Amino acid sequence: MKRSVSLLFIALAALVPRVIQSSQPDSYDVFIDYTTNNGPDTLYFVDLRSGLSTVVPATGTDYMLLDNGVIFHDRQRKLPTEASPDGEIAPVSFMSPDKTSAWAASTDGRWITWSESHTEAGSLLVDLFVAHADGSSKQLALHTSSSKAIGLRPLAISRDGQTLYYTRQNNTPSVSAAFPTANDLYRVTVTGGQFTHLPGEPRCACGAAFSADGHLFFRLESTPQGYAAHFIDPVANTDIKIDPPTLPSGFTIGQAGDALLSDNGSTAVYVIDTGAGSKMQQYVLVLADLTQHKQQIIVLPRTDHLQPIAFETDTLLVTIVGKGGTYRMPISGGDLAQLSADVYLGTIGLSG
Repeated sequence: MKRSVSLLFIALAALVPRVIQSSQPDSYDVFIDYTTNNGPDTLYFVDLRSGLSTVVPATGTDYMLLDNGVIFHDRQRKLPTEASPDGEIAPVSFMSPDKTSAWAASTDGRWITWSESHTEAGSLLVDLFVAHADGSSKQLALHTSSSKAIGLRPLAISRDGQTLYYTRQNNTPSVSAAFPTANDLYRVTVTGGQFTHLPGEPRCACGAAFSADGHLFFRLESTPQGYAAHFIDPVANTDIKIDPPTLPSGFTIGQAGDALLSDNGSTAVYVIDTGAGSKMQQYVLVLADLTQHKQQIIVLPRTDHLQPIAFETDTLLVTIVGKGGTYRMPISGGDLAQLSADVYLGTIGLSG
């Protein structure tokens, strides 16, 4: 899986015939068409060599790319499930089917970390695991228990599979939340099982994002003026804070999330909404630039929730939550150019 995407193939993916692919290519662009009813979503594995697609119906939530397929929670069977580029769908054999799970993957899709939680004797017990994408080399990285229903959710794993990030928070998300939240961040070193409370935490129930190598992270902080941005290197113990952006007049600050950090860790984008209970829900897209040490609004308030997908050179890929599609826009803001009617999930290459 890669953060960047071939813009040629993503544009062609909306045009090529969707037919079952019989050969076994090395890599695929992966798209999803979310259903507008209770039926199945549709995954498309687009062969980068031929442009042909394997079409896979999936009744899922929490879709995530691995190097060998797409993992998701099956809405009907209530099981962690994986769809592969050959069209097969099967339960994930290395996860417990009777426990609540959440996951994150390395940016190349070769490592996965996941939590498994259940209640026992009045306490919430959570195990945090790490393994290769196929489940091999499975290892328990952390065990926690809480009598106050405080669980954990994995946020990221480094490309070498040795550094995990997670948030400690109540397992039940707010139904009014527009974004997944990260409340209180920790880092785990798999070798030795050492865990560290990250500096300045907890900051807020808001966005966080991590660099491809897992050594840098971007974190938001709620202030009376808006959301300050932090570019943090926990190993070097550096934290560069950038003041909140100037928001449009009359825009009510709500929750912030959907954070995305560039591969080199110098640029981030995120979304702010007008908050629960607003008469007309609106969203702005914010660019945080470490080099220029400033934040700026790059998409003014609009009712469409633009969610960042990936960085490209001088451009950003976004989707519209609830409507789908993949769009390209200049990183400094500007008009959207539609590249696909479906949502781009990323590019995967089959390992071994």
